[in-house]
Amino acid sequence: IYDGIRLEPFNMRREMEEGHFDEGGFYILNKEEEKEVTDAWLDTVDKASKAATFQKIDRQQQVGQATASRLTALSRNLGE
Repeated sequence: IYDGIRLEPFNMRREMEEGHFDEGGFYILNKEEEKEVTDAWLDTVDKASKAATFQKIDRQQQVGQATASRLTALSRNLGE
């Protein structure tokens, strides 16, 4: 452990299981491994997006209910 950061030795076998090196020498992580990597920030963005969608649907339902009540009240007043 160096300055609070854990350093681990390079392990070619493990690296080759998780990805591969291209012709230029760059390490490419396997697609399956990439899908398993989670990003806490991205998770909160997804949750916020879902919450915003549900809030929008709730507002639309409330507006629809309010409009229906007003129309009912207007039709009663006109019928009387």
